[in-house]
Amino acid sequence: MARGQAQAADTTRKTTMGIGNQQFGQAGALEGSLVPAYTSLMDTGYFNPQEETAAGEDIMGSTAAPFATAKFTAGNRAAATHNASDLTGEEEQLALDQGTAEASAANKLQEQKMQNQEAGAYGLEQLFGENLKAGESMYGLQPGLLQARAAGGGWAQGFKDVLGTFRGGGGGFGGGEGA
Repeated sequence: MARGQAQAADTTRKTTMGIGNQQFGQAGALEGSLVPAYTSLMDTGYFNPQEETAAGEDIMGSTAAPFATAKFTAGNRAAATHNASDLTGEEEQLALDQGTAEASAANKLQEQKMQNQEAGAYGLEQLFGENLKAGESMYGLQPGLLQARAAGGGWAQGFKDVLGTFRGGGGGFGGGEGA
């Protein structure tokens, strides 16, 4: 290779390495914030405890509010008419309806939490896949190939198998039983 070509190759390599280092730095910073967020999402269904508390208070509060208003209205109506005869029955029915509505809201909140947990696991899986691809492209060896190589016995095992055949273990050239 000519001297000019070698210098050009070195310059290109340095530029490429610089860009690669910058990209890996940015990816590392982004991953540093995503992994804890996805882990929290996977573990709790929320990015942080405050978000979980806010979601619960919002959904359960908005479910209970109409019943509080209805109870207040029923009490005012009974006071205005000086007739509280049906107030107890109305309050009991409102309490039953409120319990049913709050149970439904709690179920929806739990479903949402479970979906968020799945999303967190999916996000972590995607990060893992991207890291795996980046590693494969950097080193030029696919982990699948390395795993296949590690799973096999290697050349020494193959040599041992062939040697066993010659010594009679496989009915080959040795003619006798085992060596």
